[in-house]
Amino acid sequence: MKLKLLVSSMLMAGALISSGTASAFAVPWEWSGTMADWQNANYNGNPAGAIVDISVPAPNTGLVTTGAASGDNDTTFTFLNNTTSGGTGFNPNTAGVKLSEQLSPSGVDIYGVNVSFGVAATSGLYGYSISTTEPGLNTARLDTTTLLGSITTNSVSKYLYSNSTDYNNALACATIACYLTNALMNPALNSINSISAPISGLASFPSKQTFYVLDVINSGALTNINNQYSITNVPEPMTLVMLGLGLLGFGYSRRHVLAKGMSA
Repeated sequence: MKLKLLVSSMLMAGALISSGTASAFAVPWEWSGTMADWQNANYNGNPAGAIVDISVPAPNTGLVTTGAASGDNDTTFTFLNNTTSGGTGFNPNTAGVKLSEQLSPSGVDIYGVNVSFGVAATSGLYGYSISTTEPGLNTARLDTTTLLGSITTNSVSKYLYSNSTDYNNALACATIACYLTNALMNPALNSINSISAPISGLASFPSKQTFYVLDVINSGALTNINNQYSITNVPEPMTLVMLGLGLLGFGYSRRHVLAKGMSA
C-alpha cells in the first residue's frame, strides 16, 4: 500500500511540476535588427523573412542579443510586407525591430514583436505571421509610444487572421471594413494616445498555432509599437494523464485502507 501511495504521489507531483508550457525553463531569447534585416533574413533552410527563436544557427541578418544556447526553437516570426503610405518616419531600412521570447513568473511563454521608429511615423502598416509548436497562442496585447508633445490623435490598430487568404484580402482592400472581415478579433485592438489595448492583461482570441498580424498606423506621431502574444496556462494533455493516474492510484489506496478497516 505504501508503494502505491508513493507512486500516486509522484505522479501527482509530476503533473503539477509540468503544468506550465513545454518551454517553461527555456532561456529568454531576443533578436534585434531593422525591418529590412527581418525581411531579408534567410538561414537554415527557412524561407526569406523567417526568424526562429534560437541562437544557433544565427540568422544572416540582425543579431541574437541573448547569447549562445538561448531560445527553444519552437516559434517562427515571418515578415510579410510593409507599406509606408507616403507618411513620414516609416523607413524599413531604419525602423528597429526586436523579436523576443520571455517567461512570465508562472513560466508561461510571452512572445514580443517590437517596432521602433527613429523619426516618428505618421502612417503606414506592416504585417507578419507567427507559427509555434506550442499548444496554440490565444492572447494578445498592443502598446504604443508617441512623440512627446504630439497634439494629434495617435492611433494604431492590430488585426489578426487565421490564414494567409484572409490576411491578403484585407491587405488588398485596405479599409477598416475589410480589415475586420474574418478577423480573429472584432473589434480590433486599438491603442490610442499611448494607452494599451487592453488597458490591463491580454485580450483573448481563438487559439492558433499559426496566425497573421497586420499593424496599421492610423494617425499621429508614433515612435514605438509593441505587440505581445501568449497562451493561457492550461494543463497539457500529458499533464492531465499524469494527474489522472495519480488520482486513480490515490483513490484505490484510500478505498483499500477503508475496506481493510471495515473488515477488521
